[in-house]
Amino acid sequence: MMNASKWYLSILILLLVVGCGENNKGTNVLNVEQVLNKPNNYLNKNISIQGIVNKVNEDKNIFSVISEKEFNECGLGECNVNDQLPVRFSGELPGLGEKVEIAGIVKKNEKGFIYEAESVRNIKNL
Repeated sequence: MMNASKWYLSILILLLVVGCGENNKGTNVLNVEQVLNKPNNYLNKNISIQGIVNKVNEDKNIFSVISEKEFNECGLGECNVNDQLPVRFSGELPGLGEKVEIAGIVKKNEKGFIYEAESVRNIKNL
């Protein structure tokens, strides 16, 4: 009887661990600060980032995002020029001030780092 109880408990724990792990897949969304602080950690990796659109350049299919913390401290504009992550996206660019979740890959270029977006999803207009 005791062995059966231990066995059931072990199975239950295993299912909980595996189930929780599966639920967390794909939900690990980084903020802009995390990527800007250690871009080499994310170089050439598929990651998701959440941020606020601070600049849009439709001619070059590029926009920049800042962290929500940076937005709350500085708003939109030039005071946070060093805290922006440039994003290249071939689809429809988001609007200024939109809170977005972006999936893509961090790449290195001649100016530093750029985030090559595969998808952009509007979370909320600020």
